[in-house]
Amino acid sequence: MEYPLQHLSKYSTLKALQLHTRRSPFPFKSKHLHHLRYLDLSRSDFEALPEDISILYNLQTLKISGCQELRRLPRQMKYITALRHLYTHGCPKMRSMPGDLRKLMSLQTLTCFVAGRAGSKCSNVGELQHLNLGGQLELKQLENVTEEDAKAANLGKKKELRELTLKWTVGSRDDARVLECVKPHHGLQSLRIESYGGTTFPTWMAMSRNMVEIHLSYCKNLQWLFSSGASFSFPNLKEFTLRGLECLEGWWESSNKEQGKEVIFPQLEKLHILDCAKLTTLPATLLGESHGRMARSAFPTLKVLELRYLRSFERWDAVEGPQGAEIMFPQLEELYVAHCGMIKASSGQQKVCPKLTIKAESPKLRVLEMQGSEEEMFLWIARHVTSLTNLKLQNCEGSETTSAAAADNSLRQAMSAMEKWNRHDFPLADMELIGFKSGITKLCACFVQLQRLCINDCAALVHWPEKEFQSLVSLRSLNIMSCGQLVGYAAEPSTTTSESSSQLLPRLESLKIYGCTSMVEVFRLPASLRKMTIRDCAKLRSIFSSRMPQQGQPSASAIVQGSPPVYSEVLPCLEEIDIRGCDGLTGGLDLPPSLKHVSVYRCSGLRSVESHSGEFPSLESLSIGLCETLSSLPDGPRAYPSLRMLKVYDCPGMKRLPACLQQRLGSLEGITLDAHHSKPKTWINGLCRG
Repeated sequence: MEYPLQHLSKYSTLKALQLHTRRSPFPFKSKHLHHLRYLDLSRSDFEALPEDISILYNLQTLKISGCQELRRLPRQMKYITALRHLYTHGCPKMRSMPGDLRKLMSLQTLTCFVAGRAGSKCSNVGELQHLNLGGQLELKQLENVTEEDAKAANLGKKKELRELTLKWTVGSRDDARVLECVKPHHGLQSLRIESYGGTTFPTWMAMSRNMVEIHLSYCKNLQWLFSSGASFSFPNLKEFTLRGLECLEGWWESSNKEQGKEVIFPQLEKLHILDCAKLTTLPATLLGESHGRMARSAFPTLKVLELRYLRSFERWDAVEGPQGAEIMFPQLEELYVAHCGMIKASSGQQKVCPKLTIKAESPKLRVLEMQGSEEEMFLWIARHVTSLTNLKLQNCEGSETTSAAAADNSLRQAMSAMEKWNRHDFPLADMELIGFKSGITKLCACFVQLQRLCINDCAALVHWPEKEFQSLVSLRSLNIMSCGQLVGYAAEPSTTTSESSSQLLPRLESLKIYGCTSMVEVFRLPASLRKMTIRDCAKLRSIFSSRMPQQGQPSASAIVQGSPPVYSEVLPCLEEIDIRGCDGLTGGLDLPPSLKHVSVYRCSGLRSVESHSGEFPSLESLSIGLCETLSSLPDGPRAYPSLRMLKVYDCPGMKRLPACLQQRLGSLEGITLDAHHSKPKTWINGLCRG
């Protein structure tokens, strides 16, 4: 709220106020609001609350969460004795809490407590001893807390506490004693620990049987989660995160420890492990029989598994099982693997990771995002092809590691394995492939239910795979990006019919082509296309393929300017076109009359933008810029009847706007025009509205 708030003084009986302000100093006087019960100032930009806010003796709820600039609370807050709920989380610049908070005996919610330095006049965590806090509590700057204060906080008696966050600014090995003393009540459900400096965690964490979430982040000295001799089990844990634990070597101190018959994580659904450079394996699993074969599972209910930046990770399991035994993730639905240099999916090919000898099976896997070698990723596809719906794969190996021939061989093996399923209704609907050297379009053709396909930086894509495209009868969105070798068609066809054209991507609605610097022409576009974007394709000669069926005769201007014949009538559904950085487009750009939005930028060879019918009856916005040679636009009495937005700038060849556009300028909602070195009398110069 930016306007003055003096009028608040008229509402002396106001009991609730929500205000998000960017003003400083504070925009109102507390003396006018002494009946206030509820005050929400969250996400405001002031640096400090006024001291006189302490006279709001009836205030019960104060929300200041998300105030990025807030540095301190009023020193006399102890006098707001009716206060029950104080929301202070998300204030990164706050360095301490005001003194004597213990006097707020009605306080039930305190979302964040910042421990100040010893000897200051601020409150220490011991002030929380007799406060009946519940819900969410975050303790920050725990390096300023002594063992005595930590014990005095008496967190173990706070039965209503459900979420606890413990943060150190700079961790040290002495942090273990403080962490031991802040043992919460056994009813705690969520625990977050950040920048803890100890080498292992206290035993109370291993005994937190009611915990639902645990998130451990940036504990730089942590080597083991639990020390030897500790008995641990998390029967109710649903989500577990390990992030930035750069010294973590194992799950517990003794690597040969056997947990017995009890599964450690029987209810775990989400496991995230990120940036743990020394971790080599997941926990040991139990050996059993599944569907007539030996199998092991430490995570019988796991649904989401994320492994990223684990450069030493080499095994799914910490224990060697009998030959042929598999690691089972029977409920796994989503798997994300990135920058795990030694991980491998199967024991069949051991060239990349000779140490990984046990297979992993996930019969319900729907989403797979993986960065690795083409060989291992093709194996994952073949193994889970009957369940996958979303797939994103990125090849991270250079040409010196795997040749294109080796990659193609792996692809053939994977496709051969897929053929054994003897089915053509694989459920994959979304696929993104990045950096592949093999002919991955053959793989795409296997998925007739595919609706979105993105191919990025794939050197093997040289010619439009028209044969494979004919199999993608469900595809709605196609993105081709940074494929520098892509040129166009391999050779001229013997015959081209309108019937064959209609069979190519018959449901395609969106086409995006970015950064294909060698591309000369696009493929035959289907009649279903609604949106087309082409950017930074410098050699592109035409946005319409020379193989598209031609309807009608080319316009006179197209013949004079040497443009390709008119193909625009075969795109009756095209509504939006965005062309940028295509200097190879010369002469006239002949567009379908169905368009609603046209954007053309940085096309230095373009001389005109035209409509095959001479009109754009549905056009709502026209944006053209940085086209040096562009000199003409359609000019007719009904050329732009629906136009609302017009932008034309840095087009020095455009000496004047068409007369029909000049007549419509007064009725447009938004206008940006730039004559650029032309005479003011020939064009409206510098007119901006909207």
